[in-house]
Amino acid sequence: MAATAAAAAWQPQEAGFKEICGLLEQQISPSSDKSQIWQQLQHYSQFPDFNNYLAFILARAELYSLGC
Repeated sequence: MAATAAAAAWQPQEAGFKEICGLLEQQISPSSDKSQIWQQLQHYSQFPDFNNYLAFILARAELYSLGC
């Protein structure tokens, strides 16, 4: 039960949030360097909170239209 409350209270750090959102926005751009973006996402995936950032972004995607 405590883990659920902690997960609900989790908030991203602004810098990390903007960086990951920016990478996701670049990924959908037809002129972006997909391999470089993939490498950066792979790097961020090594951080323990990476999945929390993705869940936070995806849960709010409709609100932001991925305009983060």
